[in-house]
Amino acid sequence: MQMLWEFSPDLDDLPSRFRHFSKNHERELVSCLANLEKILALLNDGIAFPLVVRQCSFLRSEREGLYRIGQTGVKSSRECRLYVHPDEKTRTVFILGVGRKESQQRDISDCKKQIKEIRRAQ
Repeated sequence: MQMLWEFSPDLDDLPSRFRHFSKNHERELVSCLANLEKILALLNDGIAFPLVVRQCSFLRSEREGLYRIGQTGVKSSRECRLYVHPDEKTRTVFILGVGRKESQQRDISDCKKQIKEIRRAQ
């Protein structure tokens, strides 16, 4: 039986920065998380991650194992991104951060540091 993919942290245990972000951008965050659920469903259907990237227009590589998930279908919204790191060996999608277009460079830098820590711990 195929091992299923999972999130880390679990969606119910997201850090406080996500809750703080959702106070001002709830619709955008809900959309990003819904897109994350779509990705997980495709992975659990056995579709390889590189194919998932090609299928999902809201999923983009930021290099070095970092991907951003954008929101879809949110009218009159600020552009927001959810940053994740998929680890195919452990079949885990690490949820690393969330941010707006204005903080993109800092967010990417912070998330890449987290990926280095994840890889060191393995």
